[in-house]
Amino acid sequence: MSIKGEIRRVLWKLGYDISRFDPTSHYLARRKKLIELYEIDLILDVGANTGQYAQQIRKAFGFSGRIVSFEPLSNEFDKLRFNADKDSKWDAINCALGSTNERSSINIAGNY
Repeated sequence: MSIKGEIRRVLWKLGYDISRFDPTSHYLARRKKLIELYEIDLILDVGANTGQYAQQIRKAFGFSGRIVSFEPLSNEFDKLRFNADKDSKWDAINCALGSTNERSSINIAGNY
């Protein structure tokens, strides 16, 4: 058996597999290409949580445009604001977005 085959056999026993990776078909590569193709210079991150998406597009894409993140939950917003404060082109807003201008309740899952 080849070395590659032996490694694959061991990995299968551990529950893993090796397959060829095409970086051009990865969802991050496609997203980066769309941002570049349409010359997007503003990202609205709705339901931003703690800012994971904004951090990802900065690091993975090198996105240099403006980011505006919206997060209604106060605990998550505090972490979001902490992350956004490190970036002069990233604003964090503590609110929810919707089709009407009103106050509303948010249901937070019990396993949260």
